Amino acid sequence: MLGIDVGGANLKIVSGEGIRSAYTPLWTGEGRRRLGEELSGAGDVAAVMTGELVDAYDTRRDGVLSILDALEAADGEVVLYGYDGFAAPDEARQDPLAFAGANWKASEELVESEMGDCVLMDVGSTTCDVVPVGASDCRSDLERLAARELVYSGALRTDLTALTRSVEVRGADVPLAKERFAVTGDAYLVLGDIGEADYATETPDGGPKTGEAARRRLAHTVCSDTEELDAEEIVSIAEQFRDVQIAEVAEAAEVQAARADAETAAICGTGDFLARKAAEMAGLEVIDLKDLFGDFAETLPAHAVRELALRRGV
Repeated sequence: MLGIDVGGANLKIVSGEGIRSAYTPLWTGEGRRRLGEELSGAGDVAAVMTGELVDAYDTRRDGVLSILDALEAADGEVVLYGYDGFAAPDEARQDPLAFAGANWKASEELVESEMGDCVLMDVGSTTCDVVPVGASDCRSDLERLAARELVYSGALRTDLTALTRSVEVRGADVPLAKERFAVTGDAYLVLGDIGEADYATETPDGGPKTGEAARRRLAHTVCSDTEELDAEEIVSIAEQFRDVQIAEVAEAAEVQAARADAETAAICGTGDFLARKAAEMAGLEVIDLKDLFGDFAETLPAHAVRELALRRGV
């Protein structure tokens, strides 16, 4: 059986042999075509999703139904996990919104079975889940945003101007250019938190995913370049973006720790380095889910939905 997490930007696939990620930007026709190709001919599938929110779909309902159509390209049995557990495709079509954005719920159920009360912090390329394990009653992304369980900020794709309005340069508070010149992937590449191979998304300018190109993009956020700003100054800019993002996630972790009466954070995801720093800032003991699940922790929802399906024999 395959465990599949259909995101807006990436398709995560887990089997008994390992994990695989494919860049499938569902807001493009090419991305949706690639999703269909990836799923065609697959065997038994247990799936979760978050990709229903992309601009290609008028409503989340439309998105769920479209993704469900793609999942049915698999040759074997398909089951979808939602807020009320597993369902076959025909059942899921009767209440599509019960499956919209529910990938975190599978992760929560698996982590609760292994660890009990904790704060689950899964930082992906686009968003960060900060889940009070065993204490959440949210059933939509809107509710999760309001409850601070979903922080729409990630380790790769987030526009840096969404994090703060200004940065300090040469002692001055400099307002940012309100343009998508650089993303968090650029900041973390410059800081060494990710490598070039980890920059698994498009760059804002279509340029290379190298340290030199990332420094150029970061300089552009203050209408400058790598001739005017030296490497140390650009690193300082990247550090300021990082610190603001960590503080936002840490604040959410404090809220959820109080709700779950938890002293421990279980961290995972593409941005696990960010989750670790945020959890420590929130005063939580950190447990890396790689110690429990190995490399499967990198794609926790896909691993979780597969594991839960196998346990239940669905």
